[in-house]
Amino acid sequence: MRCRNCESKAQIYLRSFNLPLCKNHFIQRYIDTVKKTISKFKMFSENDKILVAVSGGKDSMALWYLLLKLGYKVTALYINLGIGNEKGESGYSNMSEKVVREFAKRMGADLIIENVLEKYGAPAPLLDRKRTPCSACGIAKRHIFNSIAMQRGYDVVATGHNLDDEVTALLGNILRWDESYLKSQYPVLHAEDGFAKKVKPLIFLTEKENLAFCMFEGIPFHHDECPFAQGATNITLKRIWAQIEDFMPGTKYRFFREFLKFKEKYFKLEEKKIQGKCKVCNQPTLAGDLCTFHRMIEKVKNKIITGEHFQQSY
Repeated sequence: MRCRNCESKAQIYLRSFNLPLCKNHFIQRYIDTVKKTISKFKMFSENDKILVAVSGGKDSMALWYLLLKLGYKVTALYINLGIGNEKGESGYSNMSEKVVREFAKRMGADLIIENVLEKYGAPAPLLDRKRTPCSACGIAKRHIFNSIAMQRGYDVVATGHNLDDEVTALLGNILRWDESYLKSQYPVLHAEDGFAKKVKPLIFLTEKENLAFCMFEGIPFHHDECPFAQGATNITLKRIWAQIEDFMPGTKYRFFREFLKFKEKYFKLEEKKIQGKCKVCNQPTLAGDLCTFHRMIEKVKNKIITGEHFQQSY
């Protein structure tokens, strides 16, 4: 198979677009896609201070590398969630942190590390046992990303969410007819009182494309899957999407593109009905005097006082 652009041997085939490409033309297409996404949705400018949320996985590492390569003012934030830390250096979160630290050193890049277990007394998945691990981790990450961005004056938080993530979330929201999430799902969430602007520059690129970009550019990443991911709803929905895409290549891209058109025509961005400020962190909260994150932290403090242990099981 030959590259569509130069007739040299293709090294990747993008079935969704019936597009064989050599390494160089794939990399150029990848970069152009990200540039167009940033421009189309006015995500940030070359003068903005960007905080990139990195997990050590292929998507966020690809984003971090590319924004550095394009010359943006970038600082990465890694949150050690405490997953598997009882295993020491071989634990999931510690291994991810090692990848991130080594890459920052190699690139001479700015990096901030936050450790949930050390700072709050429990691993993120166990901050609230009534929630699923993914839910508790998500709340912790969103709170810390926003807190660091607001405290240190970053203009925008960039995450490595990809097309597979977005269509999976979209399908789940449609199956539940969750109107509030459908209204708020968008490549850009603009800054509000107490909330930093958030953007997703990789939103039109798949996991496969991010993996290929990392491999071609020699970008290191943590290959293991989170041990709590098994059985998660989004994994099931991604498998369903893989089957759909196998029978109808390009459906994911069309599905999300048409949703954005529909949203711009019929939905306005969901406005958060803020009712107060958290008495601990002063971030906006939807109800009461504690934000959801600090409600979880209060539970952790109570368990520590009563001598409960935080044993992880996978």
